[in-house]
Amino acid sequence: MPVTVSFDSNCGSPVMSQTVAASGFAARPNDPVRCGFMFLGWFTDCTMRTPFRFDTPILNNTILYAKWQANFCNPCGTRRRSCCRICSHDCNTQRPQNRESGYCTAV
Repeated sequence: MPVTVSFDSNCGSPVMSQTVAASGFAARPNDPVRCGFMFLGWFTDCTMRTPFRFDTPILNNTILYAKWQANFCNPCGTRRRSCCRICSHDCNTQRPQNRESGYCTAV
């Protein structure tokens, strides 16, 4: 039976969901981008405590969460500042839901 791996980019660029066979593996997508932040990886929980390993078999529908670090020295996370665009929404109002606390802390 197939399962779905969804990617919550936490206000970064969209990442397409993947359908994999149960006990199969998700393919590592291209890293999302977010103006003013550096991508730190995918995590299994929105509190960003458990990094996801792409050699982990997927047994159930899964959501992976992008972790970000503010990048004040280089707002685009690249060597060129000209790539940065003004973000069009306020991420603090669009946090993913968390079963334990109701909402995640801002990243």
